[in-house]
Amino acid sequence: MPNPREPIKRAEPAKHLEGENKEKISKEGREADIEKLKRRLEEREKELSEMRKEVEKIIEKPKPEVLSEKAVKVFEEERRKLKEVLKPVPEEVMIKPGKAPVPLPLKIKEEEVEMDLKKVMATKKPKQVKTLIHLAFDKGLYHSVAVALRLDDPYILDEFHDTLVDELYNLLVKKGKLKRLK
Repeated sequence: MPNPREPIKRAEPAKHLEGENKEKISKEGREADIEKLKRRLEEREKELSEMRKEVEKIIEKPKPEVLSEKAVKVFEEERRKLKEVLKPVPEEVMIKPGKAPVPLPLKIKEEEVEMDLKKVMATKKPKQVKTLIHLAFDKGLYHSVAVALRLDDPYILDEFHDTLVDELYNLLVKKGKLKRLK
């Protein structure tokens, strides 16, 4: 068994390849390699040529269409209308930032709204929504919405809306006015 620590000895070149034979084999080998390389070069040039054709097809721009006079007139008219619609709004018409007053319907009495508003504000937040729902069924929707708006609390207003929709849906299903969705 060979010692693994000893360097591996390389094989000596064959002595019968020396001289003319060696030159002949190396010349023939080089010529074969050159031929292989030439064939590979031709193949690569063909591939490159095909790729260039594909790139030229992609790069070619379509010819722009010439619009008729009628189409140009229609386009200009539409453009003019659009500019007219998009012109700036005068300041007199714009809504100013700030709190808008909540208008009350004619049937609702201001005193009753203020009285119920005080009752709702005296309760804790979770009960405020329930109180507003009871107001909606007892004194009417307009009245309860007026009280909810006067609270000036977006969270309570949103919860009131969600709960009211659910309660009205259940009531209408119970009365047979709506069918329950599955």
